[in-house]
Amino acid sequence: MAHSYGSLLMASAALPQGSSNVDNIVFIGSPGYAEIEAPAALAAAYDFYLVQAPGDPIVAAGWITHGGSGSDDFLAQHRMAANGCTDVEISGHSDYLLTGSTSLFNTALVATGQNPHLSC
Repeated sequence: MAHSYGSLLMASAALPQGSSNVDNIVFIGSPGYAEIEAPAALAAAYDFYLVQAPGDPIVAAGWITHGGSGSDDFLAQHRMAANGCTDVEISGHSDYLLTGSTSLFNTALVATGQNPHLSC
């Protein structure tokens, strides 16, 4: 799991060889990672997921400065729900792991090898 610019570090570290110790990667509030030509390479090596909160300025600014990674269709297939599955709603850049939030629930599902909710 990587938050914010940690997503770029995680993707950069994961891509060269892959790791038998990692099955899934969750990018939380990611500013993008187009510089490393991520989507196709990451998809070949890992199951990876994105979660983006409404009103997250890092996500909005990052996709502009770092560029989108692949097509919108590709991203949509891997984007987990940030809200809607629980009563706790998140917004902005710091709420992703709020107790009881959909984003935390989905991240926990991925961490335990289960399928996250892509929508609620």
